[in-house]
Amino acid sequence: MSARVTDWSLALVVAVAFGSGLLSLVSGRPEDWWVFVLHGVAGLWLLPLTTWKLWRVWPRLIRPAAWDRRTPLGVVALLVVLLTLGSGIWWASGGELVLAGYNLLNWHIIFGVLLTAAVSAHMVARARPLARRHLRGRRQALRWGGL
Repeated sequence: MSARVTDWSLALVVAVAFGSGLLSLVSGRPEDWWVFVLHGVAGLWLLPLTTWKLWRVWPRLIRPAAWDRRTPLGVVALLVVLLTLGSGIWWASGGELVLAGYNLLNWHIIFGVLLTAAVSAHMVARARPLARRHLRGRRQALRWGGL
């Protein structure tokens, strides 16, 4: 999958997760089940997308000589992704943790807001628009669909 499709897919999934997460805060009736499913699917979709992106940038991450001034921000963003996913999965699995007066769900919300802000800032600063050539081709469709 091309770098641009990966990056735009990450932005899309973070936006869907953020929106469904906000909506889940005011949803509590049984007929609102789809909000929680959408949020969970969007959150779990971050795993393969993040793995795909890491596969692409790993050679640069393991060689500090290849770092530029933005690389540490990328490492922090990866940490926030992992904390957001971990806290969400842990919470949904029935986990409990109270740290600094905040429970696990509160930490998940904090990490989710930080992640959304970081992805938004990254997209404003570095995003390049998708072109048709990035979306064309059977391989591209299969890779994206597989993820």
